[in-house]
Amino acid sequence: MDSLDTTKEVDMILLPCHALYQGGDPSKDESWLMASFQTGEGSAFVEHLRKTFVHAQHFSDALVVVSGGSTKKESLKSEASSYLELAQALQFITPELEDRIVLEEFARDSLENLAYGAAVFEEHRSYFPNHILVVGWEFKRARFLYHAETLSLSITYDGCGKCLDESATRSQEQKTLSLFHEDPLGKHQSLCYLNNGPWDLYVGLE
Repeated sequence: MDSLDTTKEVDMILLPCHALYQGGDPSKDESWLMASFQTGEGSAFVEHLRKTFVHAQHFSDALVVVSGGSTKKESLKSEASSYLELAQALQFITPELEDRIVLEEFARDSLENLAYGAAVFEEHRSYFPNHILVVGWEFKRARFLYHAETLSLSITYDGCGKCLDESATRSQEQKTLSLFHEDPLGKHQSLCYLNNGPWDLYVGLE
């Protein structure tokens, strides 16, 4: 497996989704429904997928939760289901992994990815995860660690992938993290821009 230091046995692997795969070559922008600032990031999304299933083979009892809701007005399909279709097309899912993959199809930001992902795990395993391995953007590491602390969840974060404009992305991420420090459960207006799905499902966390 890819090198990753973890001293705890992982029982849940979380893959937060970032866009909606439509089919075709995932390295091409036209294969995705995504925001304008995500141009050129398709290959990074594939790397997140690949690493997720590499880790799933190593942690043979871990439940893989693919998390992402219906965020695009052009489609009712969830990001999670589109990522699963891409993983199948790329043959990342071996037969022994098929029964360990579940979809979380309501999350629209990082906090919801972690909170709703843990809830889906509990639905399937009847207990909350002891330790979660999250695979995602390196620049979001601090945000996920903060969410984990807020939600009293234990996580290891495996960050990978580079954005085209790393400086601007990290600057915006600092602003987003500052807002979450002011509003840890993301319930107020200042963080509504993150929850940009068209189906008006977001209610915040209690």
